[in-house]
Amino acid sequence: SMNLQDKAKALFELRQEINRKEEAHKQITDPLKAQRNALQAELISDMRQEGQLSARYSFATLTCFVRKTPHLIDETKAIQWLKENKLKREYTAVRVTDAFDTLMKQAVKEEREIDGVSVTETEFLSIRSADEEKREKRKVVIE
Repeated sequence: SMNLQDKAKALFELRQEINRKEEAHKQITDPLKAQRNALQAELISDMRQEGQLSARYSFATLTCFVRKTPHLIDETKAIQWLKENKLKREYTAVRVTDAFDTLMKQAVKEEREIDGVSVTETEFLSIRSADEEKREKRKVVIE
């Protein structure tokens, strides 16, 4: 059976192998994705110029469509609109701000509890190569 050092080495090597494979895969797929995106844009443009929204071929059917996605850009104006249309109560709520996240993290550090907040613990393993360790030690020496 493997001891701790053997398991750590095996994990370290697996992570390196995965990184190499993912990088190699990216080098193959990135140029293909760029080609696909360029061709797609060209096709959409051609179909628009011809006033054609779909095309049927023996191998596939192409359909051009527009997806409209709304984005809230001025919350104050939107709330005013809701108020004027008597929809404010239905579509607004009092919420904690984004800064509350910082307060929660500080409370965890100081081991303080906040009502309504639960803390989950996640275990993870950090692996740094011996080379990375040497580089870090060199950085620390500079005083």
